Amino acid sequence: MSLAPVRGRPPRDLEPPRDLARGWYVAGRSSHVGGRPRAAVVAGREVVLWRAGDGAAVVMDRFCPHQGAALELGRVVNGELRCTFHHWRFDGEGTCVAAPATRRVPRGASARVHPSWEGLGYVWTWVGSADPEYPPPDFPHLDRRSPAHRRYRFAFDTPAPARRVLENGFDVPHFPVVHGLADGLRLTWDTKEDPHTIAARITTDKITLPAPLDRRPGGLGRLCLHLRSTPSYQVLTFELNDRPVAHELLAVTPVAQGRTTMHGWTVVPRSGGLLGSSPVFWGTGSSTGGGPGRICASTGTPRKPTARSTPPTTREYCDSASFIAVGRDGGTRERPSEGGAETPAGCSGGGAMRRSTSDRIAASARPTTNLASGWYVALPSEELKRRPRRITLFGDSYVGWRGSDGRAHVQSATCPHAGAALHGGKVVDGTLECPFHRWRFDESGACVFVPGRRPPARAAITALPTRECSGYVWAWYGGGAPRYEPPDLPDLESRQVPGIRRFRLADPTRATTRRILENTYDPDHLVALHGLTVTGEARIAFQDAREETAGDGAQDDKPDPRLDATLTWPAYRGVLGTVSNVFGLNAGEFTLRMRGWASCQEIEYYADGRRLYRMILAVTPIGEHHSIQHINAVVDPDGAGALGWLRALVHRAEVQVAARQDLPIFDTLLPGDRHGIYVPGDEAVRRFRRFYQQWVEVAEHG
Repeated sequence: MSLAPVRGRPPRDLEPPRDLARGWYVAGRSSHVGGRPRAAVVAGREVVLWRAGDGAAVVMDRFCPHQGAALELGRVVNGELRCTFHHWRFDGEGTCVAAPATRRVPRGASARVHPSWEGLGYVWTWVGSADPEYPPPDFPHLDRRSPAHRRYRFAFDTPAPARRVLENGFDVPHFPVVHGLADGLRLTWDTKEDPHTIAARITTDKITLPAPLDRRPGGLGRLCLHLRSTPSYQVLTFELNDRPVAHELLAVTPVAQGRTTMHGWTVVPRSGGLLGSSPVFWGTGSSTGGGPGRICASTGTPRKPTARSTPPTTREYCDSASFIAVGRDGGTRERPSEGGAETPAGCSGGGAMRRSTSDRIAASARPTTNLASGWYVALPSEELKRRPRRITLFGDSYVGWRGSDGRAHVQSATCPHAGAALHGGKVVDGTLECPFHRWRFDESGACVFVPGRRPPARAAITALPTRECSGYVWAWYGGGAPRYEPPDLPDLESRQVPGIRRFRLADPTRATTRRILENTYDPDHLVALHGLTVTGEARIAFQDAREETAGDGAQDDKPDPRLDATLTWPAYRGVLGTVSNVFGLNAGEFTLRMRGWASCQEIEYYADGRRLYRMILAVTPIGEHHSIQHINAVVDPDGAGALGWLRALVHRAEVQVAARQDLPIFDTLLPGDRHGIYVPGDEAVRRFRRFYQQWVEVAEHG
């Protein structure tokens, strides 16, 4: 068997997961590796599969070495993989060959390419050492030019580890117990071919199947199963009365601990000695105890007997007892529907079992880390009405409510008496009443009323500093008393501004607060990701934003209150391309002005000196890697009459399109900063990170 050239090497520090042998594992189907990159997980490492210019499949680390964007979001251009975030391009060896925002490709800018081989309908990758130690599988029976055989492909998920899947063929006692085959099976070890391969035969003089599956007197005849196995794949041949009746290739993808995907092929003759019995034989993997109707955890779904003239895929009914997933309650778990959660067998997925969105968010929220002190959006003002509202912030539960004067308050959601959830209570005489024992708390969080007795002196709940402006209810995080006020743009909530010119966006994302806010300081991504057509390099100017903060005193030992910046391009063409051109929205000079805090931003866009729109960019940090990006914008009228209104609509569409383009990047960015390879165009981002970290220190140390 001739091997295609091995591509690349894994890093020296790569160690296989627990109980995983070194070997060739399936990374994906060849048919799935086409025009667009495809993400996969093999042995706990995240990779991307794509085809180089020569058509060879490449298995590469999933994340761009620049700022950690997921490469499967990019495109293959002229045989090179282009990152969608900043348009860095990589060849089939993982070398960065172009970085448009810089004149020279940074030294060391490359992505790891792992050893790979393509054959038998799959892309394989080597796991566990620098160089492959044995060849990929040889399965000559998969000859598509042969009309004498039928071929069946299978792929099932199982919670069993890869070793358990592969060792199952050598487990002789399980054949009569699980599959209902006759006793008297014998295991004989063959001569060892090489250090990485073992071979054996399992034979019986007479194979019988339970009635009514086999009605032949004396059974089907003499059975011999030949197994040839490496640590990562197996080739099996079934002989009946000394005549080959089936060949099987069994391979695995060890996705992660407790999750494995079984892959392979089954090849059976179209006619011959097993003409009438092959459908019977291959359809009886689970005979005793219900036959094909049993649940096979390899597929995770119950299989019902069906009348079909061709044999089912080999593993469709096999080894159900070995691979059934058992929940904590002892019940089997059915395979979750796409996008849904696991549901124990016997329970309905809807009705009372379905939790509300707020409940699911609260349950999944983890405490935030590396969060700067500042003002964060608790919720939009219009969502806080007369009844208390549950809010999840900073990985904890809070309750929002309005006093008798209409002012908004954000306080901890748990009553200090018996732990009841205060969002289930109500507002009484300007206080928040607990639904359990009717304890009442004022705007400062102090308990001011207990039925029939004096309130305990220590009975209080945490009250966050709260403001309401720009269409949002804001809550202060960390560092004691607020050191500045949140941005206040009255036009964002004024009813005098027509609704056609005002809009809000609230998009959940897995990005952190810092990742969301630093994006505005990244001029290169505006061109690469958002498709802005500009001429020349962006000019970035930072302004001194020091001002008097809450509490007069020396400013030297305090962090800068803001990081204000102005980005200017010599020429600009709108995001919507031809549409922007038709409405005359292109400009000779495009300017973006920011007033940037560590927790939110106020942004204005100018074209040839005229303001197009202004907006607030803010964040709700629900928990670790779980945020909501908020945008509240007002589009300025651009001319008189109908043309002015149409231009305003185009500006509005530009903001909405650009905001949604960022979300796939945010949701797949590699966490952390140590992976970054920076270029001169990233200096503004790095400066914001230093500024942001100053306010992280304020939150942690005051």
